Amino acid sequence: MRGHVNCDATHVIYVWTCWKCGLQGVGECTSPKTRLLTYFQAVEDANRTRATEECAIHKHFAEGHSLSDMSLCLVESLPPILRRLPSEIPAHRKRLENCWIHRLDAKLNSQRFLHHSFSGDSAARSRRVC
Repeated sequence: MRGHVNCDATHVIYVWTCWKCGLQGVGECTSPKTRLLTYFQAVEDANRTRATEECAIHKHFAEGHSLSDMSLCLVESLPPILRRLPSEIPAHRKRLENCWIHRLDAKLNSQRFLHHSFSGDSAARSRRVC
């Protein structure tokens, strides 16, 4: 973990680990409190209908996993230097998320297309945050 990150932080990268099957998933959000509530609601949703329309982590919950099977770790917050231009914050957050997906080989994210920062674009390589 880099620096101090808690639920009051903004522009956060987080990792879900399923202790039942060992899979991990990485996500990013502006507000951890708001984003995490969507996961809790997906788990508690008896029909699980919305979960199948959401991200891979939501889908994982819908496959018979419960909150007691999962652990969450807030791993990093976007550094202040990358927050200077508000219009670029979402792209920086996605690149940072992709770095964590790559580092952890997060299987719950394996079907997701990684942001262009991992392409051969030399300008993108120079802006990488990992």
